[in-house]
Amino acid sequence: MKLLSASLILTFLPLMADDLGDDLLAATRKGDIAQVKALLDKGASVNAKTRYNQTPLFFACDRGNLEIAKLLIDRGADVNAKDNFYNATPLTWAMSKKNKEITALLIAKGVDPSDALRQSIQSTDKELFQLILDKGKTDTIMLSDALQLAESLKKTEMVDALKAKGVKVITYDVDPVTLTDYAGSFTDGANTTIEFTVKEGKLTFVQQGFTSSLAPVAKDTFRLVSVGLTIQFVRESGKVTSLKLPGRGGDTVLKRKEVTK
Repeated sequence: MKLLSASLILTFLPLMADDLGDDLLAATRKGDIAQVKALLDKGASVNAKTRYNQTPLFFACDRGNLEIAKLLIDRGADVNAKDNFYNATPLTWAMSKKNKEITALLIAKGVDPSDALRQSIQSTDKELFQLILDKGKTDTIMLSDALQLAESLKKTEMVDALKAKGVKVITYDVDPVTLTDYAGSFTDGANTTIEFTVKEGKLTFVQQGFTSSLAPVAKDTFRLVSVGLTIQFVRESGKVTSLKLPGRGGDTVLKRKEVTK
């Protein structure tokens, strides 16, 4: 019997890994924890992906299988993985299925809780709100956004809880003349166009009928608190010429549309 050459083995191994990953995704969908464990022990990637970038943890959260979710996370599953179809995460599925145990597990394991924190304030979900404050991986900007949102929606108990935790709104003074630097229309040249106006002394975001004031947090940087979006304006030779919308997949750049007369 001839032995396979090293080059053939190296070519074959990725195919085996892909097959194991597909099997792991299928086993997770079925809720077969014994098979999930066996496949992980054989070397299946815990972060194997479908063509939509969904991982086994997505299906555990969608099916409400706490034990499989625990196993996957213990084996290194990315709790912040995001698909390219719904732009959803494992936490999105856990919350949509109202699975409190898996939601609590993900928060305790370091998932980005920013969307969940906003949702808890908007829906007055006190249990989820307190869980995130107590065990969530939060940061200064996230908590500042939460406080501003809670104040704007007059959620008094949540405002008090945030202030008791020492949360303060991040403030940065921008004079009225400088605000006009950002007014105008910005586009990516394809599907996205955002308008900015100055209204009642505040820079205002306008897109497809949605309007909201922006909170300045640093030089040329604003936050759209209601959705947790950072907008960074870019200057060239002192003039605002474009903006960046930072995201997990990289920055989205929109250029200022020049006004023709």
